[in-house]
Amino acid sequence: MKVCTGIALGVVALALSQGCQPATAGPDVTGRWAGTFKLERNENSTDAEAAAANLLGAGTNALELKSDGTYRMNLAIFPLEGNWKQTGTTVTLTPTKVLGKEITEADRKRDDSLTNPYVLEFDAKADTLTMREATKQGTGVMVYKRAETKTDSPALQEK
Repeated sequence: MKVCTGIALGVVALALSQGCQPATAGPDVTGRWAGTFKLERNENSTDAEAAAANLLGAGTNALELKSDGTYRMNLAIFPLEGNWKQTGTTVTLTPTKVLGKEITEADRKRDDSLTNPYVLEFDAKADTLTMREATKQGTGVMVYKRAETKTDSPALQEK
């Protein structure tokens, strides 16, 4: 009986210790990132629509992923703040503020890309985070490269 109890306790201890192991961490993506935008046009895009979409590339595109799970981002002229999480090489940004204003559930129900989550893929070899969004004009592609210094992302400087 003592042997069976000892084995049972050993199995339970092993199961509990396995259940308490932390999740495998993905690559470290915290820090500042500088982005560039381009539109991969499709057959539906007109020159005027493509030009308007490419204005996003004319703004300052910067991202800071903080170690506390929050982020700040400038998407052209739109400052965003929110929370981020990482699953392997996928980083999901969930905005909580746009232009300094709290996002409400009603805001999220609208089809507004500024209030909906953004999904980025991390490429360790290139040290980039890439976000793709399909539109009727084509696919918008934002590629963030890790900033070398804090001054590489002047749009995110503390005021």
